[in-house]
Amino acid sequence: MATKIAILGSGAMATACSILLADHADQDVAIWARNPDHAGQMAHDRENKRLLPGVKIPDKVQITSDIGEALRDAEFLVAAVPTQFLRPR
Repeated sequence: MATKIAILGSGAMATACSILLADHADQDVAIWARNPDHAGQMAHDRENKRLLPGVKIPDKVQITSDIGEALRDAEFLVAAVPTQFLRPR
């Protein structure tokens, strides 16, 4: 059974991590994007055109704006959210 890894964030670092992690056949990867439009664009194009243009996201990477869906059955969590969005200013 594959290990599920959820990645919180949908920026360049999250995208790069998802690509590297998805390269392993025994790992399922999900990216959570807080913006549904951005998640939809990434899922449709299989690319993060805004922050990592030209780099294809493997089809096996799940991209969603539903955090519950991204975290469902995840054994590991990668936080790839810029710190400016994690703490009050």
